[in-house]
Amino acid sequence: MPEERWQKVRTFISEWFEPLGDSDGYSEEEIAEAEARLGIRLPEALREWYGFAGKRIDFYKQNWMIPISDLYICKNTLYAWSENQSVCFWGILSTDLNQDDCPVYVEDSDGKTGWQVSNTIEDFVFSFLINEYPFSAPYSFSEVGVEGPINHLKKTGERVYLPLNIQCLTDCIGENGDGSVFLNSEMEFYRLRNSICTWKTYKIPESNGFSSIRIGAKSHESLQEVISLLGLKRKI
Repeated sequence: MPEERWQKVRTFISEWFEPLGDSDGYSEEEIAEAEARLGIRLPEALREWYGFAGKRIDFYKQNWMIPISDLYICKNTLYAWSENQSVCFWGILSTDLNQDDCPVYVEDSDGKTGWQVSNTIEDFVFSFLINEYPFSAPYSFSEVGVEGPINHLKKTGERVYLPLNIQCLTDCIGENGDGSVFLNSEMEFYRLRNSICTWKTYKIPESNGFSSIRIGAKSHESLQEVISLLGLKRKI
C-alpha cells in the first residue's frame, strides 16, 4: 500500500481520534469474500481503506461507511457510504472500478446522480472525516440562526479547505421546480483551539436563507472555550 496516499488521512486520525490499531480493518479474506459476492474487484484505494480502517465506527455519526458485507451495486454504481437516514449515498461508477483510485459521486434518495464530489477515494475519505468530526467528537455543540460567529472564526480560526470539486455532503443539493438542481448550502471548516467548526449557510429560494454552526471538540474545556471565543451565548 502506498503510504503517501493515506498520509493526510492517517495524520488527521492520529490527531483527532484514537490511534489506528491492527484490528481496525477488514482482513484480506473478508475483502475477497465481498468481492466474490459482488462479482468485481474493488479499486485498490477502497481495498486499502477497508483494510486498515474499515471497522472504525467511531469516525461516523451523521454519515456512515457501509460495512463491507453490505456493499452493493445499483444503477451501475458501487455504493460505499450512506447518510444516516438514507437521504443520500456516495459511490463509485462501475466504469471506474478498474482504476487504482477513482472519483466518488453522490446520489440522493430519489436516485438522482451526476455530482462528482471528489477526484479520488482518498480525497473523499479525508473530507468525509473532517465533515463528520463535529458530529462524532467527544464533545459537540450546534446552533442555528446565528451570524456573528463567522467573523470570529475568520479572525481566529484556521480555515480548512477540502479537496472537493463542490461542497459535497448530505443536504447540499436542492431541486428547482423544473427539476434542475442547485447547491442549497455552502460549508466552511475551521480549526480552533482543539476543535473543528463547521459554518453552514443555507440558500433558500425567495428568502435570505440562514446560517448554522456546529462545533466538535476534544474536551469539554475546549468546547466551552470556543463557544466563548465565538460569542455564542448558550453554555453546555
